[in-house]
Amino acid sequence: MSKKFWLIVPAVWALCSPCLHAQPRTLGLDEMFRLADENSVSLQTYATGREAAAEAVRTARLRRLPDVSASVSASYLGNGRIWDRDFSGSTRVPMPHFGNNFALEAQQVVYAGGAVSSGIRLAELDAELAGLDWEKNRQDVRFQLLGAYLELFKLDNQTRVLERNLDLARQVLADMRARYGQGTVLKNDITRYELQQEDLQLQLARVSDARTVVNHRMVTVLHLPDSTVIVPDSAVLADEVKALGQDAWQQTAARTNLDLRRAATGIEVNRQLVRQVRSERLPQV
Repeated sequence: MSKKFWLIVPAVWALCSPCLHAQPRTLGLDEMFRLADENSVSLQTYATGREAAAEAVRTARLRRLPDVSASVSASYLGNGRIWDRDFSGSTRVPMPHFGNNFALEAQQVVYAGGAVSSGIRLAELDAELAGLDWEKNRQDVRFQLLGAYLELFKLDNQTRVLERNLDLARQVLADMRARYGQGTVLKNDITRYELQQEDLQLQLARVSDARTVVNHRMVTVLHLPDSTVIVPDSAVLADEVKALGQDAWQQTAARTNLDLRRAATGIEVNRQLVRQVRSERLPQV
């Protein structure tokens, strides 16, 4: 065989291997959200910020405790020598050579004008903001995944419809060709159905490409193997959606809206900053 053949075979195998090793995985909403919480890089970044804010709270609370410092020192002295007034002679005087010192000091702030409490409260509010940022990012990730999940439902339905229509078009085309041989159908009729079949094949290829893109986006966010083919769980469609009135939706939005909660926390942060600035002008004891 030619060298060109041995070069083409590995290339074809490399292109086809992802399809051959595709791993379908039926994924429900709960499992999808769990994987997002565990593997989303964006969520992990915000989780690190939340942990840093919690550590800042612990550091701020330590200011209420006394500051304790300890020191240890050691020294060495040689023997002394006493000189005559005219420096004509000297006398050697033995002295203790080694010395050491240990000191332990504790300081406690008695009054700081509320600066310590205000600093602790500011750290707690920063931790609350970090938690809200994490929750907001988690919500955004879930919305994006849910949109992609529903998109898979739609694309899979379109695929089934197109495949069914394509099968019907093939059957009709086969029947038309048989009738053409009998002289009861014109060539133009066959051409029209051939174009219809090609159009259906083109639509099917576009839907398949769109599904591949959506599937890759979800696999990337969830950190699943690249060969995973996500199959939406059809049991989700059986869940009943409760209809709520306008007032109920507005009350739910006002209670759970993260932007409103973050704005309220920001107002409290500014109040604490004003208190802290005022407390810094007072004497500390």
